[in-house]
Amino acid sequence: MISMHRDLRTYSVIFALALPVAISQPMLALANDCAYEMNSVLKRITSNAFQVDRKLSDYFDFFAPTGFRDDVADLTASQLWIDMGTGEGHALEDFIRTPRYRGNALGITAGPQIDAIRLDGLANASKGRLKWSRGKLLENIPQTELPKAQLITDVFGPLSYTKQVDVTLQRYLDLLDTNGTLYFRYSPDRNLVRDANGIYAPTFLQWLQSIEGIKVSVNDLSQKNIKITKIAKNVKIPELSLESMADGAPPVRKYVPVKKNWMDKIFRR
Repeated sequence: MISMHRDLRTYSVIFALALPVAISQPMLALANDCAYEMNSVLKRITSNAFQVDRKLSDYFDFFAPTGFRDDVADLTASQLWIDMGTGEGHALEDFIRTPRYRGNALGITAGPQIDAIRLDGLANASKGRLKWSRGKLLENIPQTELPKAQLITDVFGPLSYTKQVDVTLQRYLDLLDTNGTLYFRYSPDRNLVRDANGIYAPTFLQWLQSIEGIKVSVNDLSQKNIKITKIAKNVKIPELSLESMADGAPPVRKYVPVKKNWMDKIFRR
């Protein structure tokens, strides 16, 4: 008679042998990437390598010439601002506490220990206008759990640290309402895209400007502060392959555009 323990061991072996067939390599790679990035993010948070206390006035300074202040003020009571990588949430706190602002806000932070009591207190006091998502990378949050937004900000957030910048940008644009805006701050010299001749001539900004369905604006010569307006209902971000990534705050990433063959055109990712 075979014991229950032996049966479980047998099923475990069968499952382990079947796993490589059932789960594709891209899925395994994505799972490994998410685990690595979560560990990396948490280490930086623990060592205070991230700046997590930026205020709304800092956002106004970063994005001053591109109309960010007006976009914040124009949010209606039914519209939402999502701050990706919100840190301690001071920018959203300032927003909610300012009487003339009527919109709602959602802050997303990977840090599970970032002053949870204060954040929950702010959410309760906001009467439903302010919500938080804590302790998860954006990649680990199902798209169905995130609401549509009129405004998204990313100040050295997921766009600066993810290995899959194209996937993250696609998620942002899928969340944005048509004519909604995305503002993000990043380091141009740490994000490079290789051209067809193997030269890193196209900057990340130039790659962005080549994408159909969006309008890209830059507010200063440093090219650190970018505004993207979603002008088409459906926007498709071209796929990029990560060639190398050197750790840093933020990391240096080099990408190669993925060439699509005829099969890819039929079975779009």
